[in-house]
Amino acid sequence: MTDATVARDPRLDLQRLLDSEKSLEERNRMGQYATPPSMARDITRAVLRYVSAREIRFLEPAVGTGAFFEALLAEASNSHVVVRAVGIELDERIAKASKEYWHDEVLEVIQGDGTDVSLLSGERFSLLITNPPYVRHHHLDAATKRALRKRVRAATGLEVSGLAGLYVHFLLATHAALEPGAVSAWLIPSEFMDVNYGRALRQYLTSQVTLLQIHRYNASESLFDDALVSSAVVVFRTKPPEQDHHALFTFGGTMCEPAQAARVPISALAREGKWTRYPGDEPNGESGSEPKVILGDLFQVKRGLATGDNSFFIMRRSKANALGLEHTCLRPVLPPPRELDLLVVEADADGYPLLEDPPVVIDCAHDKTTRGQVHPRLTAYLEAGERQGVADKYLTSKRKIWHAQERRPVPPILSTYMGRGEDDDAPFRFIRNHSNAVATNVYLLLYPTKRFADWLEGRSDKDDILDAIHKLLTSTSAHDLRAVGRLYGGGLRKMEPKELASLDISEWFEQRSPLPDSESLFRALFMQQGTLDIFE
Repeated sequence: MTDATVARDPRLDLQRLLDSEKSLEERNRMGQYATPPSMARDITRAVLRYVSAREIRFLEPAVGTGAFFEALLAEASNSHVVVRAVGIELDERIAKASKEYWHDEVLEVIQGDGTDVSLLSGERFSLLITNPPYVRHHHLDAATKRALRKRVRAATGLEVSGLAGLYVHFLLATHAALEPGAVSAWLIPSEFMDVNYGRALRQYLTSQVTLLQIHRYNASESLFDDALVSSAVVVFRTKPPEQDHHALFTFGGTMCEPAQAARVPISALAREGKWTRYPGDEPNGESGSEPKVILGDLFQVKRGLATGDNSFFIMRRSKANALGLEHTCLRPVLPPPRELDLLVVEADADGYPLLEDPPVVIDCAHDKTTRGQVHPRLTAYLEAGERQGVADKYLTSKRKIWHAQERRPVPPILSTYMGRGEDDDAPFRFIRNHSNAVATNVYLLLYPTKRFADWLEGRSDKDDILDAIHKLLTSTSAHDLRAVGRLYGGGLRKMEPKELASLDISEWFEQRSPLPDSESLFRALFMQQGTLDIFE
C-alpha cells in the first residue's frame, strides 16, 4: 500500500477526525493508539499463514474504526472467506462511527468492554487480531482491577499482578471467546516479555496455548514511523503446547520477512525470565539454561542516591566554595552520564573526581541545634531550602533529618542504567571509580559481596583485579547486556539492580580468562556450591 493510497483511505480519514476530537492526554489515558494501515496489513498477512480453515469467524475486541478488519478483507480475498465478524469498542463515539462506516459489510460492531465476553452471548471465534488499549495500571481504579482480575481468573485460572496494564487483562480474559484451535494475534507492548507483572501472561503462553510467533519491530527502522516502536506481535493457537514445541521469535523487518529469526523450545521459555533475549546469537535460539556464575555472586548491585531534589542538594564544587559551605558536610558525587564520557574516573589529591569543577552533594546528619553551631553557612542555605519547600517534598519529608542522604559507600564500579544500543552498540556503560565520589540514582553501584570482599582483603593486587573485572564488564557483548535489560518505547533500554546482578559471567572463570588469579577466586567463592566443574 503506497503512502498516497494511505492518505486517501476514507477509514483512515475517519480515524484522524475522531482522534482530533480528543486531546492527546485523553487518548493516552484511554490507551487509544490507532494501528497504522501498513502494520495492520503486515500482521494480518503473517497471521493468515497459521489459519488452515477457509472460513473465518473473526473477533476484534478493541475494534476502533476497523484497521484489522480492513486488512483482513484485503489479505483474505484469495485464500479465506470471512463468514462472521464481530468488533467491540468501548468508546461510544467511535463505536457509532465504526458501525456506520462498515454497515455494508459483515462486521457487527458492539459498543462495550472488550474484556467482557458475556457481550458475545457464548459465541466463539476462529480468528482474533487486535491492538488492545494500552492503559497503564495507575489509570485503572481498584474496582476496575478487581473486575478485570475476576474475568481473567474465570477464563484462565491465572492471577494477574496489580501492576499489569489493561492489555494483559484483555488478552487473558478473551481466551473464553476463542474456539479450540483458534488463532489469536495481539499487538501489545513488548515489556511483558521481561517484567515481573508480565509473568502471568508468559505462563499462559507457555502452558495453556501453543505460542506460534513473537515478532518485535526494530526501533531503529523507519518502516512503521507512526507505530509504538517497542511493540511486539504475539501469535498463538488455543490448544496446549506439545512437549517438544518450538516457538518462532523474530526481530526487525516485517513479520513475513524478519531480519532475525530463531526457534526457541517452549521448555526454555517456561523457565526463562527474559524473553527479549530471543532471537539471540545462540544456534536456533536455544539458550535459556541457568548460568553457573552470575555477577551477583561477586557484587551487590544498588541504586545510587535519591536526594529528593538534585537541583538543591547537588552543585558544583566552585559554587559550594562561593557559598562558604563547610566541606565536612559535602561529599563528592559523579555528574550524570550525559556529562561524563569517561570509562575510568581518576582522583585528585583530595579524593575528588579528576574532572573540571566536579559536583558535590550536601549530606549532613546533624540535627538543627547542632547544625547551627558547627555549620552556620550550611544552616543558612538549608533554612532557605525549607522556605522553598524542599524539606516537604516526598523523599525529604520521609527522613528523620531531611538533609541527611542515604548511606552509600564509594562504589569501585558503576553502571549506567538506561541507554540505547542496537547491533554491536552496548546500551549500558561501566565506569571504574578510583575517586571518593558516590553517585545518584541515574547509576547502578557495584559493591563486592562479603565473600568477594573477604577474598580481596589484604591482597596487593586488589586494584588490578577490580580493573580486570571492569574491563571484562566493558567488553561484555551488547547482546548479553540487552538480554538482562528491558525494552521501552523509542528503543530505550533500562536495567534494574536485580537484572544486572543476573548477568552470566561464567566465562570469566575459564582458565583462559584474563581475570587475575581467577581459579583461586572461583574456588574461594564457589567451592561450596558444587560448580567446580567449570574447571574440568
